[in-house]
Amino acid sequence: MSLKAFGRRIHALRWLVIGAWILALLVSSFFAKDVESVLRGGAGAIKGSQSLMVDTLLYRDFDNPFTKVAIVTFKSARLTTDHPDFQAAVAKIKKDLVEKPFIRETLSYYDAKDERMRTEDGHALAMLVGMKAKDMREEEKILPELREAIRETKEAYKKSGLLIETTGRSALTYDFNIISSKDSTKAEGRAIPLTLMVLLLAFGSLVAAGLPLFMGIFSTTVTMGLIVLLGQSVELSTLTQNIATMLGLAVGIDYSLLMVNRFREGLKERLSVSEAIAETLATSGKAVIYSGLAVLTGLCGLFLTPLFETQSVGVGGTMVVAVSVLAALTLVPAILSVCGTFIDWPPQFSKSIQSEASKEAWRKWASFLMDRPVRALLVALVLIGTMVWPVQKFVSGFPSQKWFPLAMESRRGLDVLADMKQGWSIFPVYLIVEKKEENDTPILAPRYLAKLLKVSRAINGDPLVGSVVGPVDLQPGLSSLNYLMLYSNLEKTLSKYPKISQLFLSHDRKSTLFQVVMKDSATLEESKAAVKRWEKLDVGENLKIKVGGQLVFYNDYDEAMNASFPRVIAFVLFSTFLVLFFAYRSFLIPLKAILMNLLSVGAGYGALVAVFLLGWGRQLIGLSEVVDGIPQSIPLIIFCVVFGLSMDYEVFLLSRIKESYDQSGDNRAATAEGLALTGGIITSAALIMVFVFGAFAWADMVLVKMLGLGLAVAVLVDATVIRCLAVPAFMRIAGRWNWYPGEKGK
Repeated sequence: MSLKAFGRRIHALRWLVIGAWILALLVSSFFAKDVESVLRGGAGAIKGSQSLMVDTLLYRDFDNPFTKVAIVTFKSARLTTDHPDFQAAVAKIKKDLVEKPFIRETLSYYDAKDERMRTEDGHALAMLVGMKAKDMREEEKILPELREAIRETKEAYKKSGLLIETTGRSALTYDFNIISSKDSTKAEGRAIPLTLMVLLLAFGSLVAAGLPLFMGIFSTTVTMGLIVLLGQSVELSTLTQNIATMLGLAVGIDYSLLMVNRFREGLKERLSVSEAIAETLATSGKAVIYSGLAVLTGLCGLFLTPLFETQSVGVGGTMVVAVSVLAALTLVPAILSVCGTFIDWPPQFSKSIQSEASKEAWRKWASFLMDRPVRALLVALVLIGTMVWPVQKFVSGFPSQKWFPLAMESRRGLDVLADMKQGWSIFPVYLIVEKKEENDTPILAPRYLAKLLKVSRAINGDPLVGSVVGPVDLQPGLSSLNYLMLYSNLEKTLSKYPKISQLFLSHDRKSTLFQVVMKDSATLEESKAAVKRWEKLDVGENLKIKVGGQLVFYNDYDEAMNASFPRVIAFVLFSTFLVLFFAYRSFLIPLKAILMNLLSVGAGYGALVAVFLLGWGRQLIGLSEVVDGIPQSIPLIIFCVVFGLSMDYEVFLLSRIKESYDQSGDNRAATAEGLALTGGIITSAALIMVFVFGAFAWADMVLVKMLGLGLAVAVLVDATVIRCLAVPAFMRIAGRWNWYPGEKGK
């Protein structure tokens, strides 16, 4: 069935199509409200990695309750830890928690008498809370129950100035989920009014302007419902919601904008509503299909990455784009069939982008470019080169803890730990030393003790290390001889001091555990380098060492992303070439498109570096200081998303140029006509995307800020400098070679 025939079929069945989509919307809305419950923060585990292996060993082989830990902090400007009211508050929280079935054990400053667990001025302290969890996911599920268990006590003492906060790795992840969801809601609120304004200026009609906006919200809502259903069986990141909101509003509006624009042109040409729908599907519908395929191709590249975080972006992105394309090809023409000429109500509400004056302005611009293509192309390349220049200052890495917003309870607790000079305590390093020999001799037997002491000395001697806790680091002042004597009769020692077995020995006694906390002065990159050194510590032929924890995860993350970049880029470039080659039967068109898209991506990267690393204009998006580095997942996501979205405008422009070329065979005239007819719609669509993505640049989470800003700048550059300057100039220079080896036009 041709697209024209499909359009006539949609017109005939318009009420059935609308009814089916309304049912889908109602069902999706019912599920969409629970989207936060199926998403999780963080980058997730990396299959086959060292960090995942050590995490598995900790959960499976050790009984240490404080490897699955939350930290409750207490701080008062008035009271000190020696005050009875302070002590009573800690005792009450302890009582609230130990009664709960999901809590294993608590340990506060009062229990351990460890000065590291309180501030020097005595106005704050920390309590470790061990949770009954078999993995990180269970820790995140327990966290809200833990907070609820102490909520009443927390609120009661808050009135007297004693602030109680819950932090830790699982708490940060949980709070990240909540803030990310709020960021999406706030961004929608910022973007929708601006989007409506652009649509009103573009169409001059409330109905025509309202339909694309409705479709953007519609596509996003339906996708959220699908995400909840998928999330019942597949682990998804909070970024799934962020990207689905971004792309749902952006492409949902863009595709509808293109369809509505072409339908109105058909009505102006005095076609019947049925024929206008058929013509819209045959032209703009075809462009939407190719554009959707290109966007999906870019997003599918994210499935080749090893992280559930980036894969989740691929899931959310592909789902919302697929829904948007399907809705644009069915629901939009069905609604247009019902609206008919009412689509222009009220007429002349504002200046329409389809006015002859507007088209004439674009024709003059096109004529100007056609007469000066080389100069125009050089100007475009200089402009983009200037924007790409900051990329040479790119530094990969993760922002430090201070970039978590203060709205997060876990961030406030983290600040208290920093006051204790224990900021790294939520991300300890775990060293597991295990036997290679197949015998029943325990790891703490005298024959292995010398090597364990050597490991301890090496770690303690590192200037980046703040503290070490392990089987030969029980308390300060004990010598090697003391430990040899202590473990000379291991059974007796473990019977007398069962905590040694619980905290440091595996169930089979063939492995032992060291827990290391870095100094607060240690930077992230220094700490990552340190754990790499520890992986190579000499423990002899009979032992082996495994290092885990968040810092090791960061190293695994870098290695995994570096390994995935080449295959993702190769996949996206090759797939994009194929889509455009089969769409236009040309070698040069896809090669040119790939080159231009790379320039757009480079401009987005340049903006990221300029704002987040160099600090140019950072105050405009609420960034108080520059960050330490940009996670490698951010450039990769921007590459895949922008490469797909850039094809929107490429297809919009090329489709009109190809139509004109097929009719006239004149490349110069076809290029000018295509730009004149699509320049306005492309800039309107781009403004909408810029507003949608830009709204996320004011998010609370810095990673979401990065995505929003990078995407907004890349799309803006692509739709203006690239599509309205560089591409027409290039096509004018290339002449008939643009369409080789396809048809040469009439």
